[in-house]
Parts: sequence; C-alpha cells; structure tokens
Amino acid sequence: MGRPSRVSTPPRTCWRSGAAPGDGGGCRAQGDVAVDTDQPAARKAYERGCAADQRECCANVALMYAKGDGGPQDDRAAAAAADQACKKREPLGCLVLGLLKRDGAGTPPDPAGAKAAFHTACAGGRTEGCSAEEDVTMHQEAVARGGGARGTMTAGSVTVDGQTLRGLSCDMASGGPLGMLAVSAGLRARKTQLDACAAGGETETKVVLHARSGRFAAVEAKGKSAGIGKCVERALVNQRAPFDGTCSATIVHGKK
Repeated sequence: MGRPSRVSTPPRTCWRSGAAPGDGGGCRAQGDVAVDTDQPAARKAYERGCAADQRECCANVALMYAKGDGGPQDDRAAAAAADQACKKREPLGCLVLGLLKRDGAGTPPDPAGAKAAFHTACAGGRTEGCSAEEDVTMHQEAVARGGGARGTMTAGSVTVDGQTLRGLSCDMASGGPLGMLAVSAGLRARKTQLDACAAGGETETKVVLHARSGRFAAVEAKGKSAGIGKCVERALVNQRAPFDGTCSATIVHGKK
C-alpha cells in the first residue's frame, strides 16, 4: 500500500477546466502510466484529476505530496487531498489521512479522526488501516494508563500489490507519517528479485533492514536456506528507503 492505486484502462483525455466534476478518469490513467517513469508528470495528472473530484486521483496525489514524490513534500496539500478522497470513502485516501492526523502532519493532531479514517481504510480493504487503527487504540490506552507514547510502529500483516510482509515492526528516526508504507512499497519494488530468490516455491524469509540516508545500508536475512537469505540480502541492500531507522519483518516471496 505504498504505491498509488492503479487502473489498467488506457489513457483518455485528461480533465481540464470546464469539464464536469468526476471527469478525472483520464487523468488517473495518465498518472498510472507515468508514475514509475516520470513522477512529476504523474503528480500533475493526479492533481488535475483531483481537481475534477476523481477520488483515486486525490488519494494518489495525497500520497505523492506526503512522500515528496514528483515534487516538494507538502503535508498540508496531502492532508487536503486525502480528506477529499476519504470523504468519498477511498481506502488509500483514508489511510493517508489517518497517518497525517495521527502524527499532526499538515493538520492538527487528531487521534479520534485518525482512528475513524483508519477504520474506513480497513473496511475498504487496506490491511495497513486495520493495524494502524489498533495501534491508535493501544496508544490511547497507554496514555490513559500514564504509559506515554509507543516508540515503535507495528503492523501484523501488510500486503502491497501482491507483496506480503508479516510482523512488520519499525523504529524510525525519520521518514514522516508514511514511513511504514515506504517500507512496504520499497520491498514491493523488488518483488521480482525476491521471488527469484525462492526458485523452489513460496517461502518466508525474516529480514532486518537498517536504513540510512534514504537507502537500505545493511540487510540481514534468514531464510529456509543460507542461499535464499544471501539472495534476499543482495536484492535489497542499497535499494531506496525513504526513511531512516530499522525495520524487521517476514517477507513472503516466491511462486505458489
């Protein structure tokens, strides 16, 4: 779930002023085509679609604003676009809105609003929203007991575009409210290589990722065999990591 939600339809004419609200489907298609090769163009297309009140465009551009993809990071713009998407119950938009409200990024801290947004994201199929909703509840209970905030973010199971992580736990020095999504998206970008490490079929590999200066500076992997572990380490080390800190998880990879 750290990537924009996709459609497979070919690009149509992108929305421009004068079109009716909701005519942003062409912008979404154009953004989806460009997002992996020309992020500034994708961001512009999603912006136009969001201006036409196309909810997926609003969610996608909110994610790009929050991560700084395709242009400057802008948490305030991210919060506005995510709110627009979430009002239409778009799951990714609600997830982004919940993270921003939880951390007070671009919008005042609002635990109750974050929890509500996460709940909508969870109901829409975003498993990260389910885990985040539980985290907010546990945090509120800890504060009520006088225990203060939790220093570690966790997610029981996260699936992003077919790449599943289990037991994800992160201690992040930096990376913003979307840090855990960035972890998921970063590993999803290496899915082909990770699957190739498990030639014998689907397997699980435990990893510890140490990120510094926007890269996985060190990776420790323990798989079904030493060869699988070394292969996973090679696939991930020095890859882009839009956060600083340490994460551990179990990667499910290989063909079923």
